[in-house]
Amino acid sequence: MLGVHQRADLALTADPLVLARQLLELVDVANPSTDDPWWRDGHDRYLRVAGASAAPDGDGRLHPGRAIEAVRAVAPEETIVTNDAGNFSVFLHRQWMFRHPRTQAAPISGAMGYAVPGAIGAALARPGIPVLGVAGDGGFLMTATEIETAVRVGADVKILVLQNGLYGTIAMHQASSGRSVSACDIEPVDIESLSRSLGAKAATVDDEADLPAAAAELMGAEGPAVLVVRTDPDVIAPGRSLSAMDGGTR
Repeated sequence: MLGVHQRADLALTADPLVLARQLLELVDVANPSTDDPWWRDGHDRYLRVAGASAAPDGDGRLHPGRAIEAVRAVAPEETIVTNDAGNFSVFLHRQWMFRHPRTQAAPISGAMGYAVPGAIGAALARPGIPVLGVAGDGGFLMTATEIETAVRVGADVKILVLQNGLYGTIAMHQASSGRSVSACDIEPVDIESLSRSLGAKAATVDDEADLPAAAAELMGAEGPAVLVVRTDPDVIAPGRSLSAMDGGTR
């Protein structure tokens, strides 16, 4: 798969752990500093890319990156994040700065439905540490009933659901290959009411102005809580829109 999705100046097939250890050996020899221009330039570029992932597109609809940024701003640094599979997770990975080891868990195989049960497992394994599960509406609805488990066993999990009414990854691949987007829609399920029926506190936001207060309420809630943010389905990935790829054919 090297070079298929992104052009690389240097493409490597390697065991990540082995490669990381070898790179660390080189770092020890070079003894670099964060004050070195080459390091600072690379880090600044990363920050610009991460910031752009949360930039609104100007059409007035809620940008998924803004939702991630709002929750990140109020979540404690030690928060464990479990993310589902899907395009929404690219915004999370671009913007969430992990500052402590062992604070992210995700499905290696890319299987949907991981975030909620993953968050419950993390909360039970490390009680007292904040746990946030992040999912799209597609992945959340696959295992949403596990919210009942969280309530019953006292797993203090917070769940952020980015609801765009779309199986976004599938839609993106259809559009980018020149096909019309089909069979990817998800009905506008009332996820807030569903979560409440399972015993969790829940709220829904569809206006960016309401995000800061809703994010603070989510992370400050006692017991399991769900925040649903209804996002723009056209913002399919950072810097990419579905309409630009498929010409609006749905």
